Amino acid sequence: MKINKPLLIVFVLGVLMWAGVMLSRTVIAYDIFIPFDPDLNLKDSYSPGILFHSIYLYSSLAIYSAIGYILMILSGAIIGFRQKTFWKEKAWLFMAGVLFIIAIPFNIYKIFADFTLSMAIFNDGLRDFSSAIIQENFLTFYKKTGLQIWGTLSNLLTLTAIIILVFKPLNGFAKKEEE
Repeated sequence: MKINKPLLIVFVLGVLMWAGVMLSRTVIAYDIFIPFDPDLNLKDSYSPGILFHSIYLYSSLAIYSAIGYILMILSGAIIGFRQKTFWKEKAWLFMAGVLFIIAIPFNIYKIFADFTLSMAIFNDGLRDFSSAIIQENFLTFYKKTGLQIWGTLSNLLTLTAIIILVFKPLNGFAKKEEE
């Protein structure tokens, strides 16, 4: 199997960029909530200005998350289509591809929600934490259990696919069977 090295580098950079920014955005987002509160109430000690600044930082990183994810998916799809026959030979590659594909719809939804929030903040000059756009595109996402579960599962699916690509768990079984 011969893989185009520049394309593989773009894929790895996309993975690293998406994973790093995703982790940073999660830390920034959960900083405004009271720790271990199942209802995710906002911290009383934070003023609306501090709360908005957290949303501002969260939105600032949205473009990097989107770029990293799109680079990862596009370069991964190109590599996958070029190596179609290899998918049949290596189950780990097929599993990783399926996991990436399952995670795509929710991540695209999240990219559009982040885009809407970022456009309101950076282009429209939104500066009010209690505005409807922040409530819909940020607080609703974190407070609604269904959306949060899908977001977490989507991130876990993508990270599991990356781990499968790195460690190739089913590759060892094929070698043991041949011996």
